[in-house]
Amino acid sequence: MDTAADAASASEVLDLARASAAAAASGEPLLAAPAAAGGLAAAVVNECDDGRVDPEFESVSDPGAAGDRAASPPPVPRLAKSAVSGSGGGGGVVGGCGGDGPSAATERSAVVRFHRALDDMPVPVTRPATGVTGRPPDFLRSRLLPRLDAIEDEEEEASATGVAAATAAAAAAAAAADADSDVEEEGAFYGVDLGAVASRLWEFHAALPRVRPYFAVKCNPDPVVVKLLAALGASFDCASKPEIKMVAAALGGDADDVRRRVVYANPCKAASHLAFARSVGVSLTTFDNADELHKMAAVAPDAQLLLRIATEDAHALCPLSSKFGAAAADVPGLLRLGARLGLAIVGVAFHVGSGCTSLASYSTALDASRGVFDLAVRLGLPPLRVVDIGGGFPGFDGDSSITFDDIVGVVRPQIDELFDASVDVIAEPGRYLVTSAYSLATQVLSRRFARGSGAADGGGAPPLGGDAAAQRADATVRYHLGDGVYGSFKDAVILGVSFPPRLLTAATDRLGGGCGSPDVGSSPRQGGLLQGAAATGGGGGGRGRVLPSTLCGPTNDALDVIMRGVPLPLLSVGEWLYFDNMGAYTTSLCTGFDDTEKPPMYYYSSV
Repeated sequence: MDTAADAASASEVLDLARASAAAAASGEPLLAAPAAAGGLAAAVVNECDDGRVDPEFESVSDPGAAGDRAASPPPVPRLAKSAVSGSGGGGGVVGGCGGDGPSAATERSAVVRFHRALDDMPVPVTRPATGVTGRPPDFLRSRLLPRLDAIEDEEEEASATGVAAATAAAAAAAAAADADSDVEEEGAFYGVDLGAVASRLWEFHAALPRVRPYFAVKCNPDPVVVKLLAALGASFDCASKPEIKMVAAALGGDADDVRRRVVYANPCKAASHLAFARSVGVSLTTFDNADELHKMAAVAPDAQLLLRIATEDAHALCPLSSKFGAAAADVPGLLRLGARLGLAIVGVAFHVGSGCTSLASYSTALDASRGVFDLAVRLGLPPLRVVDIGGGFPGFDGDSSITFDDIVGVVRPQIDELFDASVDVIAEPGRYLVTSAYSLATQVLSRRFARGSGAADGGGAPPLGGDAAAQRADATVRYHLGDGVYGSFKDAVILGVSFPPRLLTAATDRLGGGCGSPDVGSSPRQGGLLQGAAATGGGGGGRGRVLPSTLCGPTNDALDVIMRGVPLPLLSVGEWLYFDNMGAYTTSLCTGFDDTEKPPMYYYSSV
């Protein structure tokens, strides 16, 4: 939300939530009110449009407010058009209720439910009433401004004494500011917008009302987000024993709830992990080979099984079918073997690859799934009744050459064409739910100047020092940051993902930079670019010339390089950069190498 009106709307939503919660606590009926700003109707995942509650989950529905249907629909910027009409939901293994989109009563109860969930979080959550306007940079700055102000004042006083003295003064100022700062350590930290997570959950249901989302925990096993999603009625895709433990705890250890809301979506599991999953209530799981079926018969004979099939995923950022999924030729034999072993094969699962860029991959995989359903009938087996369409959904528009809307346009009608209402359809969104909710702030710990275009990357002429270095026509600079490829940026090495930074300073805030602080780099991952900065001397609030820069992590390893050749205004030790869209496959890939620790998390809600 970038306008005063949006901020006011968020405040109104919060006021509505509090008033509704107070009314509910007093036993009074919830009053009719405008639809929730921002489309925050997370509870719609479990609540039908007529006020009925999905019997599998608790909710805070308001059956008496059906008259609110005439209220204006929630202003969901991207997906309102997808929520105009819905499909009937399936019943059975996973449930679902479909409908024509949320009513005002549902939206209102969703907001109440969301804020009740925030009240129950194990960590403090900053609310809109305390000044957060929905822009991650504002929240990050709010945690840094005491320190940044002190640093800037000291740097101005020491500007005539050179870089070394200024750096020392800045470090001293930062240390003095620590007493009043919420950031206890230099290095890096995350700002996490829980409101964005809840909104994305609602948007997913609004776009695909027949599909029940199971959050792919492996992309971000943040226990706070898992607890929030559990409170909002979401289900979970777990791929390991630790993930199952975390989700089971978030669900209160209720084995029936675990059975309804968890899929163990790892086709190749250790027998001991399978036994543990069964002991806590997990029933639905995947397989793709004969050995796994024999393991199921021995360890979990009562499991509900999904046959994972291979897909065409060569266009995905991270293809998965090279490791998982049964080939078409193997499917008949696996279905027959499952029947001989007395196992319940209830459906089909596929995954088009993390970061999919091909709409045809979804369409082809759905057709193949229908083929397996038909094959089971021809073999005289019980009808299949579950389709798991996996993940691959982009984390934000620009994350991929295809958008979530594009995928919805293909998947939604094809599901209805191929599978009747008796079939349950589930999905495993990961990036989509959490990517945009996380922003990472990281500090410049050190810097090193060099000559020539390759010097800052480890070659070329010797390094330079002092203020004169930045004035050379061929100068480059290497910044050592508080996080790197052994922490949040591992995908920079594994998959070649680009993580362009943005400037996070007190100066840009006072100059009106706000969320429009200069972006740097050429990847669509972060959005806008720092164009023409070298020619204008712009960027970062009039900092002077822009230098080719290399961003490194803090470890003592030369391979710990996040990106090279990025144009950045000259930064001083102690200043901060931030990175948007850092919620998926970042902290989950931290290695601990060289005593690398995950950055601390600070939680807020933009609504």
